[in-house]
Amino acid sequence: MSHITWSSVSGVWNNTNGGATPNSDVAVFTPFENKARMLSGNDVAVGNANTNYIAGNGGNDFLVGMGAADRLLGGSGQDALVGDAFVDLIGVAGNDEISGGRGNDVIAGNGGNDWLNGDYDNDLVFGGAGNDTVIGSYGNDCLLGGTGNDRVFGHTGNDLMFGQNGNDAMFGGYGIDSMSGGTGHDTLYGGGNRDFLAGNAGNDYLHGGSDNDTLIGGSGDDNMRGGYGWDKMFGGNGDDAMNGENGNDYMDGGAGNDNMKGGAHDDTLIGGEGDDIIEGNDNADCIDGGEGNDRIWGDNQIGPDAAGRAADLIDGGSGNDTIDAGQDDDEVRGGTGNDSILGNTGNDTLGGNAGNDTIRGGDGNDDITGDDANDSVGGNDWLFGDAGNDEIDGRAGNDYVDGGTGYDCVAGGDGSDRVTGGDDNDTVNGGEGNDYLTGGDGDDLVNGGTGNDVVHGDNGFILWGPSFESISANIGDDTVLGGLGNDIVYGDKGSDCVIGDEGNDQLWGGAEGDTFQFGFYGNGVHRLDIGDDKIKDFSTSNSDVLSFDTDLEGHLKAKIIGNDVLFTVKNSAPGTDADGDTVLVEGLVNQVQALKAAALLPQDSDTTSNAIMAALEQYYGVDPLTGDGKGVIVYEDKWVRLPECNPDDPQVEWELMKQPHDYSGKALETEHIGDDIPNTTMLDIAQQAYDEDGYGEDTNVWIDGALYYDLTTEGVI
Repeated sequence: MSHITWSSVSGVWNNTNGGATPNSDVAVFTPFENKARMLSGNDVAVGNANTNYIAGNGGNDFLVGMGAADRLLGGSGQDALVGDAFVDLIGVAGNDEISGGRGNDVIAGNGGNDWLNGDYDNDLVFGGAGNDTVIGSYGNDCLLGGTGNDRVFGHTGNDLMFGQNGNDAMFGGYGIDSMSGGTGHDTLYGGGNRDFLAGNAGNDYLHGGSDNDTLIGGSGDDNMRGGYGWDKMFGGNGDDAMNGENGNDYMDGGAGNDNMKGGAHDDTLIGGEGDDIIEGNDNADCIDGGEGNDRIWGDNQIGPDAAGRAADLIDGGSGNDTIDAGQDDDEVRGGTGNDSILGNTGNDTLGGNAGNDTIRGGDGNDDITGDDANDSVGGNDWLFGDAGNDEIDGRAGNDYVDGGTGYDCVAGGDGSDRVTGGDDNDTVNGGEGNDYLTGGDGDDLVNGGTGNDVVHGDNGFILWGPSFESISANIGDDTVLGGLGNDIVYGDKGSDCVIGDEGNDQLWGGAEGDTFQFGFYGNGVHRLDIGDDKIKDFSTSNSDVLSFDTDLEGHLKAKIIGNDVLFTVKNSAPGTDADGDTVLVEGLVNQVQALKAAALLPQDSDTTSNAIMAALEQYYGVDPLTGDGKGVIVYEDKWVRLPECNPDDPQVEWELMKQPHDYSGKALETEHIGDDIPNTTMLDIAQQAYDEDGYGEDTNVWIDGALYYDLTTEGVI
């Protein structure tokens, strides 16, 4: 071994190649600027405080730069280089160990599996070829792994890190780090502070660590976790798995079939292209499925023990999506495509948007809409309110709507819809189109809307729906309205109010005492209907009622046609033939064996004779027995007319009691005022006025003003 000391050489190459011990040199530099090439052999070179250039060349060398701006070149072999201040350290071939020491160092491992440490200050460290360990240590370092499967550590400082080629593992440490995995399947961990992580090509694993990080998966199937903090995550191309974990995170899956979880706190999740699986998890999340057939959950835990949930905003985007909003009060839009939406618990607002959607509200008071209000072409939607007091509107398309349990307001919207209110007291609207409507259980208000509708107050038999089934027709006191069009209206069981509204309608009251109501428009225009209605099952034994608006314009005309009674309301004077709206009560004559009495009384009065007399005197200021006052019944030719009702008076009721009575051969006393008149029916009067041998088809009875007709077990009009 030779020991060589330079003490006065500056800017000169000094070569040593052995000595007593071949290939083993020791060089010590005195305080001058020196250059040395150690040639081959296992060399030890120690610089001085000046600027040193030391090249170990061949062999396993140990080179120390000491102070100043040194350049150490290890050469081939497994070298150890220590720089100290402002050093260029180059390993070249072999498995080198290089430490920059203090100062801003440039370190290159080049070939071999190198261990490179920038150490203090701001260093540039390049691993080169081989599987290298690259460490920035202190300072703001630039670290490059090079080719091979490298491990890159930033440690403290704000580091810029590149894995480059190979399957690299990168750890930012403390500081604000920027990391790029490059090609290969890389692992990137941000560590503390706000880091930027980009996986680039390959199937990468990215973890932001603590603080607010930005993660970009790039191409490939990436696994990304935000960690703590408010993170931004972009999956890019590929089928990515993304978990925001803690913090209010923003996540965009990009292209591919992604699996996304928001984690804790209020997250924004966008599926992008592809068939994505998205879970908002805890708190109030905003979710957009984007393109593709997505599966979306607002919360990841369903049940009475779930905690920490909050309202979510979910948009399925394009494609056929499956959405479960989870707990709390959520807002869901299915987007385009044929979507399946479940509001689950909470008071949800659910909209199918375009496409043929299936929507279930779940528990809670939900607002459900099948299509966008501005859609020109809607879908054929299936909408279910489930539990709670729901508002459902099918809008465009031929929809199936079921309110479920609770006090629901359901509407079919445009198209030919099947709508049922379900249990409890519901409001059911058919909207436009030819609809099939059922109120279901409870006291319902059913309105057919425009079109030729079939309306049931109670369940009846559902002809079209999720399955063909017969539903028990529980009792309910319903209000059913045919609306525009030629409708078939059923009150079904219960004491129902049946309204044909406009069009030529067929009305069925069903069992128990039903009210067939006409007029009552409430907009200053009072008319019977627009159209000709038929009452198919009017029953005196069920105490059915014909009810007319107290402000009804025109005159009411009763005409006997076979076993039926035809009522006509028109604005023309009595005795004219002008057309009017009609109500045909089928089979009414056959139900009446005889008629006994006619009287006016308020709606809430009983039917005793004393009550009838008291009501007449109270509301019309007339003693019906003496004829004193404005309410005297008079006769005009063959017409029976009653005085016009005062519009300020309460609604009144006209009732005729049923009792066998023989009027044959009895003449009409035109000026008779007394007990006989209140106990004489309109039909009896018309019969006598027309012909003592009996009435004919064309016999007419006119009533001036508004009346309320009650046909009970005691009588009928």
